[in-house]
Amino acid sequence: MITNLPNDPQAEKAFLSLLFARPQFVQKVSGLIFPKDFYKRENQIIYASMQRIAASNELPLDMVGVTRELLARNELKQAGGNINITSIASMSMDLPVTLNDFATCKKYAEIILDCSRRREAIKSFEEATGLAVRGDDIGNILQSLNDTLENVNRGTTVNGIGDTLSEWNTWYEETQLLGDCPGIHTGITELDNMTGGWQNGNLIVLGARPSMGKSALALNFACAACNDGKNVAVFSLEMTRREIISRITAAEGDIDFEHTNIPALITHEERQRIKAVFEKIGAWGLFLDDSPNMPLSQIATKARRLKYAGKLDLVIIDHLNLIGTDAKKENRTNEIADITKRMKGLAKELNVPVICLCQLSRGVENRNEKKPQLADLRESGTIEQDADMVLLLYRDGYYTKDASDKSAELIIAKQRGGRTGTVNLVFTGDRQVFVDDVLQGVMTNARREDIPQ
Repeated sequence: MITNLPNDPQAEKAFLSLLFARPQFVQKVSGLIFPKDFYKRENQIIYASMQRIAASNELPLDMVGVTRELLARNELKQAGGNINITSIASMSMDLPVTLNDFATCKKYAEIILDCSRRREAIKSFEEATGLAVRGDDIGNILQSLNDTLENVNRGTTVNGIGDTLSEWNTWYEETQLLGDCPGIHTGITELDNMTGGWQNGNLIVLGARPSMGKSALALNFACAACNDGKNVAVFSLEMTRREIISRITAAEGDIDFEHTNIPALITHEERQRIKAVFEKIGAWGLFLDDSPNMPLSQIATKARRLKYAGKLDLVIIDHLNLIGTDAKKENRTNEIADITKRMKGLAKELNVPVICLCQLSRGVENRNEKKPQLADLRESGTIEQDADMVLLLYRDGYYTKDASDKSAELIIAKQRGGRTGTVNLVFTGDRQVFVDDVLQGVMTNARREDIPQ
């Protein structure tokens, strides 16, 4: 049995002291953290008292009110007495009044909650170990452990409308100054205009036939985010990290893609540009993983580590049809359904956008009209169901074999929070770059200006 369980007494005291200084925060954090999440028993009792006072509004929410409330319940001694309450409350007197107090309060709450979840996980493992030693069915033990850990990871809190409204107002105040694109910039102006950028918690599926350019477009998205100072994790189950760097170098350095794959072709001038590109991307928060046949559980574990380290703003997975499985289902369709459901859960859990590439079915090739549709998503209709946004990439030149035709279309086939439509692009294959169709952009902006305000 582990005796030195995870805890942070300083974070607990700092959190409570902030609540004494800003009693209006108590109701805001009530749906985030509970008394049981505190490690020290006296802190559990003090926080529970604060919650009761905030709910009843019969006593002042300060050290006098908490002392009187606990005295009436005969719990003052268990809370450490007057000395402990006064000590915690007095810490708040040294705190400067700032606009970021609630953000600081939430950070302390997150530290406390993280320790609490770790203690619950340890308890679950110890219980599972005891059952295994006792000889219980291993399948039942593992399933029970998995269910318990999922609850620990996701939490069991149900927020009241007051908490939700407060959260919405906070989001509104933080994003209204960001203009038309409150999310992560895609690097394509018209796509930003239509979607507001990549939104936290969203699952975005990018579908296309093989060799249409979906990997290149996804890396363009990654580069745009990195250039904006975001941290991006790319899980490539198809390309190696060297191939990814070759594509990024071609795109960012305006270098022939063939040359970045065949070093003998690189000119002296291109070598200088490659050096400049490497200096730039070397400072990016870009993380590449090319492990083959990774199950989603492994991808999720690696993404969580980056998120907990404060180094994750966007996840890109290339691609859905190559993701491995932890347990065999009846068929691949059911496996894909399980994967997409869990990917959406991961996006919400980590509160980052997850972009997953997907190969479209061969049915496209058998139609006169080659432009893709939602029904062309391979192996599972649940991809459409679980995704917040579905983007379908199409290039007419792919079928006509016309090398001079650089036109491309990015079809927004589904957008849970906005309109559908088509973004016209230009694809420069020898540079692996998709950019806005400038003429189309001018026309679209003109139409937007004509809309009555």
